[in-house]
Parts: sequence; structure tokens; C-alpha cells
Amino acid sequence: MGIFNRIFGPRVEKRATVTSGSTPLSNPANWLARLLSITGSGSTPAVSEATAMGVTPIWRALKILGETIASLEVEVFRIDNDGNKTLLRSHPVARLLRAPSPLYTPFTFLSTQTALCALRGNAYAILKRDGRGRVAQMVFVHPSAVYTDVVDGEILYTITPYRGPTIRAYGPDVLHLANLPMSDDGVTGTDLLRVHRRVIANAISGNNYAGSFMDSGISVGGVLSHGTLSVDADKRKAMGKTLKDKFSGAENAGSVLVLDEGWKFEPVEMKANDQMFANSMKMSVEDASRLTGVPMHLLSGLENATFSNIEHQSREFVTYTLLPWAQRWAEELGRKLFTTAEQDNHFIRFNMDSLLRGDTESQSKLIQALMQYGIATPNEIRGKFLDWNAREDGNTPLSPANITGKQPQPTGQSVTDDEDDAEEQKAARANIVD
Repeated sequence: MGIFNRIFGPRVEKRATVTSGSTPLSNPANWLARLLSITGSGSTPAVSEATAMGVTPIWRALKILGETIASLEVEVFRIDNDGNKTLLRSHPVARLLRAPSPLYTPFTFLSTQTALCALRGNAYAILKRDGRGRVAQMVFVHPSAVYTDVVDGEILYTITPYRGPTIRAYGPDVLHLANLPMSDDGVTGTDLLRVHRRVIANAISGNNYAGSFMDSGISVGGVLSHGTLSVDADKRKAMGKTLKDKFSGAENAGSVLVLDEGWKFEPVEMKANDQMFANSMKMSVEDASRLTGVPMHLLSGLENATFSNIEHQSREFVTYTLLPWAQRWAEELGRKLFTTAEQDNHFIRFNMDSLLRGDTESQSKLIQALMQYGIATPNEIRGKFLDWNAREDGNTPLSPANITGKQPQPTGQSVTDDEDDAEEQKAARANIVD
């Protein structure tokens, strides 16, 4: 079945009509799965892609994660028996990665798929092949439209989009990025909307509370009272206007308040539930950082940030978050886009050098060391670190005199490899001894 599918392409089936009782909860139809994902119960708010992305820390974290991966240069290499690597810019896979589909750019494709995989645990794309069997196009498919199963040792994808017929395709014809697949078959990734539903619901509740408070809540800075039981309405209005005009605003901060005629002003302190709300908003930033691996300072959580620990956290972000995502992408693209023969000596790499270079001073010291000790040629440094074109005299590394390997000789003596000169020197020394 897999061979047939690889030769003739994914199988297209007519869509079955959904009737009552025809969609079990163990494998619900897409319309039911989407309905279940957007409904809450009791006081728990609905948790879906739209509501989760409405939480600004989650939105920002997924955007940073997806767009950072999409900003990396994707390179195709061939490696020979000696371990030497050759960059292949015109390889069919390299051209496909630069133009995955007429519908979207590679940046849009990679950033959207990465964000979806981080949030929903999976990202899919149908691989369309040309007449020679090579992948010519990668078509985006939303995770909610895909159901996976393992049949005879191969992954079978049943894809039911909103419009069009149902498609059944086997593993080699579907690009599948899985985030921590802990399902029974070890294939389907972990959906954050399901596993961390309560955490995301709490963040959504905080947003809803803030919106309701702004729409209908009452906020006062203090209470103005009088000792008498009844005060004329005009006097109340006049005193309130006086307080507002003289003591509100940054320019009146620190002014002395003097009240007469028995008036008394009592400030209204922040209530406990308001303090809890403020803390919950901070927690949503922390939770978004924990769920995605994006540092808090990138999500505007700067309460405990300093210059030194921000730099350290940025490097940890590259090492512990971006590098695993780049490796996940490279392995899936490599095993699905290369031919069987190419998989032995071709690989895909997400170039992360620009993220690991450090500040300008550290980069300058590294360049100086590479040049001084002849480790890299000027052209290699110009291309790798500076993005400059090569020059004609830049292919020869420097050879410092103190590391050339030649041993210093005593004064008055010379070293030569010529055998005749060696014999003459030997004879001369013998005459001196005699």
C-alpha cells in the first residue's frame, strides 16, 4: 500500500455524510472535535486556538519561536567519505525550501508550522511530487483536519479539510512535525490546549476579568465624606471638582491636601482580589515562558532581569529551545525530501551561527584568533562572519613564524636538504677535527 501511494500519490476519497451517532468520541469527526475544543464548562472559559492566542504572552511566545526559526538560513549539504561538506545551493531540495508553495513564502510556512506545532503538538503538510518522484510542493494542512493511525508499520494520515474530499496518505507523502509525541503509537505530538488546558484557561479568565472590569467596573481613588447627615448636592459637586483639579495628575503629585467645613478624605487601597488579579497577569507571562521555552525578558517580563542574566538567558534560549526545534525540522525534512540514495550522504542544517556569535567585542576577538593562528582564510572569515564577498588574495591562511614548525638553528649554520651540500659539510668538519 505504501509503495502504491508513493508512486501514484495520496488517495482521495469522497467525503462521508455525517449523521447522528456516526462519530464516536474515541475518534470524533473534525466538526465535533472543533466544537469540543471551543466550549467550556461551568466557570471554566472556552480554550481554543483563538482564545489561547488572545493571551498576549502566549501570542508573543509563539510568534518569537516561529519567526526566529523561520529567520534561520536552511542549507543543504553533501558530505564525502572524508567528512568534507559541500554546500548545495542549486539542489532540488534547496530550491524547494526556498519556494515551498506558490501560496506562501518559506518564512510564512516555517513560522506558522513551528507555532502550530508548539501550540497543538503537530504540524502537517501534504507533499506533492513531480513526474520524477521528487517533492515539488508542500501544502499546509491544519492539525485539526488530520487523524493518524499506524497500519502495517506505516503511518496512515486521514486528512479531512473544511472543504474538499478526504485524503488518505502514508508517511512518505506527509511532512509531520511532532512535539513530544507521547501517544500510544508514539506518532502524535502533545497538544498544549488539551494537556495544559487549566493553565491556559486561568490566563484567559484573567483577560476576561480585565475586559469586564474596564467595561463595567468602578474605580475610585478615595472617598470624600462629611460629618453631617446630608450635604447640599452643589457643595458635594464643587468639592469633588476642587479635589480633582488641584490634586489629580502627575504635576500635582506631593501637594498638601487641606479640607475645611468638616470634609474628610479616605484613600481606597487595592483590595485583595485586585492584588490577586495583578499577580495572575504576571503568572501568565511565567506560564507562557514555561510552556514554550521562550525567556521571560522576551515576553516583557523584566522584573528580575539584569544585563548579565539577559545575555545568559538568550544563549540558553538558543541552546535549549531553538536548537531542538531546528534539529526536529532538519530530521523530518531530510527523511521526507531526499531520495533513498541521497539520505546516506546529504543532510539539512539550520544555520544558527548568527545567534551564537555573541556581542561585537567577542566576535572581533574570535576573528582575530582565527586569522592570527591560520585557522581560517580571510575569505572564509569574510563569508562566515561579515557576509562580504571573497577577494582574489583571500584564500591563503596566515602562517605565523612562531608556529610554522621550523626549529631555530645555531648562528653560522644553515640547514639544507641537498645531499651534496650535506656531504661537503661533513667532510669540512672532519678536516677541522684532524
